[in-house]
Amino acid sequence: MLTRYQSHRELYNHVLDEPNMLGCILHYLNPKDIVLLSLCGKSNLTRFHDTIQTALIKKQEDLIHEKVQCFCREVAAYVEQISAEPDNRRTLDDMFEFLLENKWYKEDPSLRSFDITIETKLVELAFDERYSHNALNYLSLLFDIQLKYIVIDEILVEYIVDSRGKTHFI
Repeated sequence: MLTRYQSHRELYNHVLDEPNMLGCILHYLNPKDIVLLSLCGKSNLTRFHDTIQTALIKKQEDLIHEKVQCFCREVAAYVEQISAEPDNRRTLDDMFEFLLENKWYKEDPSLRSFDITIETKLVELAFDERYSHNALNYLSLLFDIQLKYIVIDEILVEYIVDSRGKTHFI
C-alpha cells in the first residue's frame, strides 16, 4: 500500500521522466526556475537533462531574438527622427557606417522588414539634394543598388531599381 506522499513522489518522478510533459511545463517557467528544477531534480536520466538543456537554449534564443528586434525598432525610429532634422548629414553618415560595419542583420530572415525599412529610407534620402550622393553610396554598399542612366529625348535620366523591383527616377 502506497501512502499519499509516496504516490505524489511517484507522480512527480513520472512527470519529470516524460520529456513531452516536462517540455510543456518548462515552456511556462522562466530560466531561473528551470535551472532550480534541474538542480533539485534527483533524476539521473539523460533525457531529463537533455530536455532541460533544450528548453534553456530555446529561452536564450528567444531572448536574443527579442533584443535584436528591439534594437531594429530603435534604429528605425532613430532614422525617422534624424531624417526630419535639417542638418543631419554627419549623424546619418555615422549611422549608416555603423550598419555597414554590422551587416550581420542581413543574414537573419526575420529581420528582412528592418532591411527593407533601411533601404526605403535610403531611397527617400536619395531624392534629397543635400544627401543624395551619400544615400546612393550607401545604397550601393549595403544593398548593391547602383545608379543607372537612360537617355530620353537627348536628356540623361538617372534612376535606381530597388530590391523589390520598383524603379525610382532621381
